[in-house]
Amino acid sequence: AAPLSCAVFHLRRMCRDRLKRCELLEPLLAASSLDGAGRVLARCREIADGRGAPFLPGGPPFVADPPEAKAVAAALAARPHLPAEEAVAVAREEARAAGARKRAAWEARMQRRARAEGKPDDHYTSAGLAPPTEAEVAGVRALPADELPAAWAKQYGRHCRERYVTGRCPWEFDKRGCGFLHPEDSREGRVEEHEGGSAEAEGGM
Repeated sequence: AAPLSCAVFHLRRMCRDRLKRCELLEPLLAASSLDGAGRVLARCREIADGRGAPFLPGGPPFVADPPEAKAVAAALAARPHLPAEEAVAVAREEARAAGARKRAAWEARMQRRARAEGKPDDHYTSAGLAPPTEAEVAGVRALPADELPAAWAKQYGRHCRERYVTGRCPWEFDKRGCGFLHPEDSREGRVEEHEGGSAEAEGGM
């Protein structure tokens, strides 16, 4: 495979004008992998063909290598002896286990704090525990971008906003884990099981 620097050089040379018009030249130069450069080129083609998300001049910059893509690359690099699909699956499970430990540690701290203040054990951990419905998630997605984070934190603070709203958690394959609950946690009954102070209660603070 061609080195990244070589690929970027030739893409910039051949597509400079269109990349500039689509505000994708800087994202191309910032790409940290061949896959990232490929995503920039694919986005350029989408804009040229009128497909995908609409191009808004001056809008948020395109990210060539989103966090989850970097995490997948790291998972593959850390497990070269495994097939790609298996390596990703192992990384996902390890991240879920790390997230459970992170939530357990957070809940334990909050329970100790509540007891020290003479409050019920779940005083701090019960807020935002009920998972949102699909309709509620759709309602949050419709909010202005500057209002969405605060609205989510107020109503569903124990749940991963990125996972529900965008469908992808930046920590999905990260060995440090996500400190918030995902839809699959609720489907498996983990919210109800751990509401009273289990070892996998949510946190991530």
